[in-house]
Amino acid sequence: MLQDTTITIFGRPFAPKAVVLLLSLWGSASLQAQEQLDSKARVDSWYLQTIVTTKAGAVDERSGVIGRISGGRTGKDVHDIPAFASVNGAPVAIISLRGAEWGDDAGEYLSDYRAPGQSAASWDLVVTSSDPQAKVTLSWDGLYVISGSQSRGFETQLRNDSKTLRSLRLIDLQRGKVVRRGSKKDGSIKSYTFKMGGE
Repeated sequence: MLQDTTITIFGRPFAPKAVVLLLSLWGSASLQAQEQLDSKARVDSWYLQTIVTTKAGAVDERSGVIGRISGGRTGKDVHDIPAFASVNGAPVAIISLRGAEWGDDAGEYLSDYRAPGQSAASWDLVVTSSDPQAKVTLSWDGLYVISGSQSRGFETQLRNDSKTLRSLRLIDLQRGKVVRRGSKKDGSIKSYTFKMGGE
């Protein structure tokens, strides 16, 4: 049963509790954490699949997909999948939020892809849970590099040694701090655990 706690993000109510996170390729201006991507090590097309789990065992590994692929753009494109009501009341879910900059397409998305390139980018992600006190862990396998073409076919390869992955920063906007990098230099990836109630 959902609790009566509701917060508003981009003018839309979220209940019972949501934790707002930012995944960024250059950090957050408010945190003064900026980093340029090394053009020689840049990966043009990639995606990252976030995974959220609760201590009680609920898992969402189908949403919270971000990346850069051909045909992607800053606004809505054919690769951005709307969440509809699929996450409402879920034990745990992670969605990408798009605000007024998307006009009539503003809302909740399971995925958000941008065009390939080196420019700075950030993705606003929200973790929601039907349990406002759930202990949640956010993680990812690594960066999936996409190669090939439409005529030859596409292939993906998991790359934890990518400088693009190391350039990603996870920022907890409620706490106002960078909580982790996409990966360490040795390719290892640490998860981020927090309580939905903010403790």
